[in-house]
Amino acid sequence: MNIFEEAAKRKLRFESVKGALTVEQLFDLPLTSDNNFNLRAIGQHYLGAITKTKVSDFLTGEEVKATLDDELRLSILSHIRDTRKNELDERQNAAANKRRREQLLAVLAEKENEKLKNMTPAQIEEELAKLGS
Repeated sequence: MNIFEEAAKRKLRFESVKGALTVEQLFDLPLTSDNNFNLRAIGQHYLGAITKTKVSDFLTGEEVKATLDDELRLSILSHIRDTRKNELDERQNAAANKRRREQLLAVLAEKENEKLKNMTPAQIEEELAKLGS
């Protein structure tokens, strides 16, 4: 079972400064922000919770349920963080590629203009005659 299916079965919610959030709402949060309503703050909260409560039940030796839920929450937050970072990287790469393409096209146009400027008057007249009136 994947982490999102497990979260749906457990009806997991994520605590934030603005109340409980669903998994779907996490995808809309910024990675960072000035107001602690972001993926980083929520992730830090659950990372701290796991670090503090990594305790097994005395009788059964099993991890406490809240810890298992928090670990699932942290796995989901990590997945969303990685997905969002990859999307951001892809957008930045696409923008950089677009700028580079525009730059190369501008240089190509300059080179073609240079070629035209270096033509003799006779070559220019010949080219114009080929094009018609």
